[in-house]
Amino acid sequence: MKKAYESIMENRLKAFDNMLEGVAIHEVIYDSFNEAVDYIIIDVNPAYEDITGFKKENVLGKKASTIYNKDTPPYIEIYSKVAMTGEPEHFEAYFEPMDKYFQIVVTSPEKGKFATFFEDISEYKTTEKKLKKVKNVTV
Repeated sequence: MKKAYESIMENRLKAFDNMLEGVAIHEVIYDSFNEAVDYIIIDVNPAYEDITGFKKENVLGKKASTIYNKDTPPYIEIYSKVAMTGEPEHFEAYFEPMDKYFQIVVTSPEKGKFATFFEDISEYKTTEKKLKKVKNVTV
């Protein structure tokens, strides 16, 4: 039984490490009023590093507000809601500090934590904008 469990865990870790999407696991930080005020990164996959440009060793255990140099951590309302309710969310967003568009799926592996699965869709968004401009000009 122990070997089977270890094999399953090893396969999950391989999948995590080989995903093309960036993945980050976070824990929400609450204030004394139980309001979400920040979150820390507790694990990332290699694609996270490729997409964001941040090295794993520089982000683990750090507050998002510090990593992204923002007073309010990005998307805290959405992320804390998912961490509390367990209901997944999916959205697209432009993230100004990186000058990139992302497609993001957020899930909660356990209460107070959340996982983000994301991909850089900047090229798609740029092409979409160009096509809209061309369409508006030729109409």
